[in-house]
Amino acid sequence: MKKLYTLFSLLICMFIAGQSIAQVVNVSGDITNDTTWTDTVNVTDHIYIPDTVTLTIQPGTYVQFAGNYGVTVDGNILAQGLVNDSILFTADSSGYSTNSHIGWLGFVFDNTISADSSFFDHCIFTFFKSNSYDSSAIWVMDYGKIVISNSRFSYNYSSSVASCINIFDNGDLIIDNNLFTYNYSNYSAINIGCYSSSSSSVINKTRITNSVFLYNTGISYGSALKISAYSEAIALNNTFMYNYCQDDAGAVQISGFSSPILIGNLIANNHADDMGGGVSIKYYTKPILINNTIVNNSSTGVGGGVQIGCYTTNAILRNNIIWGNEAFANGDQIYIQNEYGNSGFQFSNNIIQDSIYDGYNSVYFELGINTMYNSPLFVDSANGDYHLTCLSPAIDAGSNPTIMMPPTDLDGNQRLIGSNYDIGAYEMLSAAYILSHPQSIQVMTGTVANFTVGASYSTSFQWEESTNFGSTWSALSDNATYSGTTTNSLSINAVYTMNGYMYRCLVGGNCPGAITPSNSALLIVDYNVGISENDNTVMVYPNPSKNNVFVQGAEGADITISDLNGRVIESRYDLGSDKEMISLAEYENGMYILRVIQDENISIIKIIKE
Repeated sequence: MKKLYTLFSLLICMFIAGQSIAQVVNVSGDITNDTTWTDTVNVTDHIYIPDTVTLTIQPGTYVQFAGNYGVTVDGNILAQGLVNDSILFTADSSGYSTNSHIGWLGFVFDNTISADSSFFDHCIFTFFKSNSYDSSAIWVMDYGKIVISNSRFSYNYSSSVASCINIFDNGDLIIDNNLFTYNYSNYSAINIGCYSSSSSSVINKTRITNSVFLYNTGISYGSALKISAYSEAIALNNTFMYNYCQDDAGAVQISGFSSPILIGNLIANNHADDMGGGVSIKYYTKPILINNTIVNNSSTGVGGGVQIGCYTTNAILRNNIIWGNEAFANGDQIYIQNEYGNSGFQFSNNIIQDSIYDGYNSVYFELGINTMYNSPLFVDSANGDYHLTCLSPAIDAGSNPTIMMPPTDLDGNQRLIGSNYDIGAYEMLSAAYILSHPQSIQVMTGTVANFTVGASYSTSFQWEESTNFGSTWSALSDNATYSGTTTNSLSINAVYTMNGYMYRCLVGGNCPGAITPSNSALLIVDYNVGISENDNTVMVYPNPSKNNVFVQGAEGADITISDLNGRVIESRYDLGSDKEMISLAEYENGMYILRVIQDENISIIKIIKE
């Protein structure tokens, strides 16, 4: 729920404080030249913006519609507010509780594909009202270049189509990080489709992302989002909660030859009086639902979580959690009423509470590959926290879809942690993810050496030391030699006897035992800075070399060769000859570290393979 609370806080800050002396401007009719609105604008009649004309609305502008008037746009609108200084579009709300208020008539973008882009950012749309099929707070037909972001739609009303955003025919709108709450509609808060049922040439790939839909009411087809009529819209990382429809689809309706993609959405605690408490799918659709959490929805009829019917034969459901839903008739989790059977369905790696109900044949059946019927083990389902706990069977249990997946989950955290996607809308941050490993370092004796690890999703750090080149490790604690042993940065008061010691950090994650070790790093301590090419007693030649090198003057010594990350490549003990040959034939080109332990002396020598 972190994203939800963050968005609420953001929108609270969008309240508009009026200036002590407001400048009120009355506007109506055609706007024939580029125009800027600021302060307070009183709209006294319908407004028309011709092609090539741009209306710019400054942050903090209060746009009050004096009657049921709207704005028709063939040109462009740039309404870009700020986080603490939003733009408000509203009308007199007197009588709203009994639907006797007048309201305003919204923006209409009609057949203006050639126009430049229009932007609505940090805006508030409230008390729109219409009984017409041709108006919504933002009504779009064949106008694809619109961005609607960081805005709020509240208390808007339409008895015909969508109350907030209606998109007909071609268009690739971006609808990002908005809040839709307490809107009343016939076709959901957002409706995407075509103007006529025969528009098979429609290409609509509108993206609805990172938005929240709360307490919206629908009359016929969904309450929050309806996608239909050849649309290929994408709904990504949205939250749908506590919405209600008097007919089909408590939250999302998918219908009419559409092929939408829904990824990473939370669809919870919604209700439909007829069917599809969470999602309703019908009429020759080919939807793809991936990594959604569909929980605690209800239907008075069938399909408490998901209802699929009316010739839908190509639905794809992967990595979804469908749990805790309830239907008063049949099919608590998924209800399928399909005359053509289920052979075209692709269900894989879902967690479903119980079997699927086939309404056509009146039987329950199990469907799909790797379907699990174990509890997803939410943190606190009763109080709306649908994150995964450490023991959830959903962790790393999802398949890796072939379509492009978003980089983040519903919280904005990294989407893929581990070998596979977690099932549902949230990726479990069970283990830390190391961003940067400690690096080998050279210092003089008596100086301070520092090792650092960078990690995300970390809860603890523990540095370890190896005095035998990685064979064994021991945990460090702060004392006169070491500091920062339980932080991401270790400091060492280095002395020559530590020459060749190695260090690594164990980074803890959210779940017990979820430890991620860093790569090891080598500490080189010398009386002079740098690694010796040779020292006084041990000689290595030829160096650099393509094939073999000889170590002379090391009889009886133990030697170890490692790469620059501290990984041991080769070890030899108690050399029996004063001239030992080492073959580099299998080594990759680069630099290696030769460590020679002879009695009480330690020599560190650089070897280069060409």
